[in-house]
Amino acid sequence: MYIPPHFRNENEKELTAFITHHPMAMIASNGETVPDVTHLPFHLVQSGGKQFLESHFSAANPHAGTLSENAEVIVIFSGPNAYISPVHYEKPQNVPTWNFIAVHVHGKIHFHTEEDRSLEILRNTIGAHDPAWLENFNALDTSYLSAMIKGIRAFSVEITAFEGKYKLSQNRTGSERKNITDHLSLFPEGAPQQEISGYMSRNKKP
Repeated sequence: MYIPPHFRNENEKELTAFITHHPMAMIASNGETVPDVTHLPFHLVQSGGKQFLESHFSAANPHAGTLSENAEVIVIFSGPNAYISPVHYEKPQNVPTWNFIAVHVHGKIHFHTEEDRSLEILRNTIGAHDPAWLENFNALDTSYLSAMIKGIRAFSVEITAFEGKYKLSQNRTGSERKNITDHLSLFPEGAPQQEISGYMSRNKKP
């Protein structure tokens, strides 16, 4: 990913927090003729001093069939984004841009064929997003769970590198950044523009 120095974020704590907050991502790998990409939710875990992303493919997804054990993959997380108008800049000789956050995670894929391990990955995901329902999941009939597990290919990605691009107008002046954050903060709570405004306030110019 192309990252100019002023947009680069190498704070692993911030990057992993971003992943946890925005778990839906794209896993990409080299296909036979074109890149293969699948949209999946991911759960970040730590084990044995290493970090992993857990998820599962549908067994019917041909992408899973193109991946061998230890294959190199990239998992791409995207977050809030917003159009930035040049009306917020001090000089008229400017053009629009777009602010956004993206985190690329590089790693090696490991498939898990054991039923217990596949169930553990599902429990981890449910526990992170719907803990109140986890007890119901655990109470499901074992034959139903076994049949369901046959329909997925659980896996983990052993993380080897993070890349963080926080394009938040760090290349603009202080007054221009204030104009932008003030404008974006006017959007309704929960809107991506307001979330970008919050990230801009927390990520000052280098």
